[in-house]
Amino acid sequence: MAYDYEQLDSLLDDAAREAAFADLTRRDGWDYDNGKDYVVKTENYGESSSVQTVYFDGRATLGGYNIGATSPTEPFPSLAADYAGMVSGWRSKLDQTVSGWDGVPKPSILDDAKTQCLLGVQKLAGGTGNGGSQFGNPDLEAIGYIRSFIPSPDQAGQTISAFYTNYGPDRLETVLDGHCEAVAALGVAITGTQKLFETCREDVANLVGNVKEAFRQTRKDYSNLQTITTVLTVVNASTGLLGVFLGPGVGTAAIGGLSAGTSFLSTALGLLPKPTESKLPYSGSSPNDVYNDFKKAFSTLEEKAKAQDQGLEAVLESMLTAVADPVNRRNFHVHPGEGQAPLGDTINVKYSTLEHIGYESMPTVARAFLQAADQVESSNQINAWIRTGIVGAGTYGCYFAWRDLAYQITPLLNDTGAEVVGAGESLAEAAGYLRDSDGWAKDKLGANYKELEGAELGWQDPYVPPPPPPRQRPNDGWGVGGI
Repeated sequence: MAYDYEQLDSLLDDAAREAAFADLTRRDGWDYDNGKDYVVKTENYGESSSVQTVYFDGRATLGGYNIGATSPTEPFPSLAADYAGMVSGWRSKLDQTVSGWDGVPKPSILDDAKTQCLLGVQKLAGGTGNGGSQFGNPDLEAIGYIRSFIPSPDQAGQTISAFYTNYGPDRLETVLDGHCEAVAALGVAITGTQKLFETCREDVANLVGNVKEAFRQTRKDYSNLQTITTVLTVVNASTGLLGVFLGPGVGTAAIGGLSAGTSFLSTALGLLPKPTESKLPYSGSSPNDVYNDFKKAFSTLEEKAKAQDQGLEAVLESMLTAVADPVNRRNFHVHPGEGQAPLGDTINVKYSTLEHIGYESMPTVARAFLQAADQVESSNQINAWIRTGIVGAGTYGCYFAWRDLAYQITPLLNDTGAEVVGAGESLAEAAGYLRDSDGWAKDKLGANYKELEGAELGWQDPYVPPPPPPRQRPNDGWGVGGI
């Protein structure tokens, strides 16, 4: 049976009463008939007797016999107070064990942070969800424009070849994939924390609800004994986190690098705890035995929850290492850094196309990086991570590892966006310069410029050379000496 965490206080009350009543049924001098909701203590004094009765719900009465006549049954406040003290004592013991688990946040407290992070991933993703529904950023269709007009760098000339190699579609997609994985790691950690909250709340409620039933079975001469077992769900809190983060209907193939088995994120996700099964029995024969099992169960829950947080922290640290490693620079920086190929001066693409790529396509792609940075900043909500220290790895869980990765990614996203804009401006400026130089050549060549028309930038038809000059003929005034 599944129990409701929102009813935890009531469940603890019920468990305490079950423990106290079971304890009373086992005390010397008290008689209990299996299945009844009261215990009776009879004391004989020769020709008179007293009958004390304590009911499960807390009532207590006193009756008896006196010289053969039945005495009236009346409330017995002091006995009821003693029983209430027993219930209170058990409630205190249970509270001591559950302390720190009675304030697990609702998973929904992180909903906005997860949404902001998912939007960051979508800004960097160019793919579609299952069934062709759009998941990624339509702005990234600008990469297809670049690819369509520069189909291969070896056909575009030295300048465009260098641009394509260092800033072209393949480079942009590689860097987008790298950042997409890094931001997705942040989203996975948020989602994992939500699942930790969800499963801890579920397990705490079930442990308390089940201990109530286990206490019931320790009543004296209880029939139909069964082992009450709680199956922890927190041990599977890390299962399928990426899919949960992305949402239904979206496959990892929709977001580029996330689908690669050798991706940075795939490596990081491999550090999460593997799904296991953890069954915690309450098998004691007395209330104290069951209580000891109860304490052991919460120790196990604490251990398993901590392992989940540590797994999320390992994912974040693995991704942070990948982002910061100079070896992976080309996965997170579009600018090639040292050793950039020199730009030549031969261009075989239209001026207008180069200017469009430089002033339109590249800034449009850059916007994806800048917007993703904004989303990561918006998802940084420290207060939403706070939980009592006993739940997971501490008050803030894996937040500080999350923050370290976010602080690494955010300026990198902004820098990468600036690099893309700068590369586009350089290309557009080069196109403008070459357009001007073509004009200068026209001024210098005058009428002879017509011989270059058709060979200018953007000429699409196969090149047809100008006709050859007229051949020399005898006595036509050509040459020297009138030959």
